[in-house]
Amino acid sequence: MERLRVSPDSFVVHLLNEQNALHFELSATPMDFRPRQGWLAEARGIPQHLFYFCKKGSVKAKVGDRSVDLKAGDAIWIGPDTSFRLESDQPMVTSLTRFRLRLENSTSVAFALKCDFVVARDGQLSTVWLEALRQESYLPALRPSRSLCCALAGLLSMTFLQHPALPTQAAGERKLSPAEIRILNEWMQKLPAATHPDTSEMARQLQLSRDYMNRLCRATFGMSAERWLITQRIRSAAQRFTESTLNISQIAEEYGYTSLYFFSRQFRQVMGCSPTEWKRRGTS
Repeated sequence: MERLRVSPDSFVVHLLNEQNALHFELSATPMDFRPRQGWLAEARGIPQHLFYFCKKGSVKAKVGDRSVDLKAGDAIWIGPDTSFRLESDQPMVTSLTRFRLRLENSTSVAFALKCDFVVARDGQLSTVWLEALRQESYLPALRPSRSLCCALAGLLSMTFLQHPALPTQAAGERKLSPAEIRILNEWMQKLPAATHPDTSEMARQLQLSRDYMNRLCRATFGMSAERWLITQRIRSAAQRFTESTLNISQIAEEYGYTSLYFFSRQFRQVMGCSPTEWKRRGTS
């Protein structure tokens, strides 16, 4: 199968493109598994992307010809066809969560990253995304749900943001930096749900002009700054459905939507289904 090597941010954009096929496998219930004495896993390289999250203990990882130590809270992303070996000096303590991922389009081109592996450190990787993946992976579906793709995109985006040595963009391909994306994410998380943030305030957070910031958003996320804001609010509302017993009208009002029709239309555009379908899926 032909492989298309892309940057991390492009990979996330491809992940959210419904025209691309996603093959996903989360480690079986329970999510944790214990390594045997002397080794966790090794391979000369497999066609899938591998993601390991160290929940307890520590792991020694050798990827290609490079080595890295992981502790609880750290995560490692290993690209396709990359040799690796994972070992633990605490075999009775170490606990991992793992998933495999293969992303390809209709012409059988698989998407791989330009780097062999990515590491997220210092326990900053949110377990909220892992829980979202666990819940979504248990829902019966003929194909991966839109929410599963969003959960994966969130998890991988957080991993990429914490990696300081990813390949740099070519000259003239200025995009939002990891630090700038982090500023936007933190700003959105602190806003009250009913707030209607606009692109002018978004630009002020980055100390950029609105037009320039909008161009950077298109280059980074594949969408305008306004569409990015809408997407973030709708994803937050979708998560709210799983956390509360409020009905659709109440959640729409909570997020500042005076029109249920308008809320439902934007919800379908972002999540790929109506709020009613989403709520039913989460309770089935």
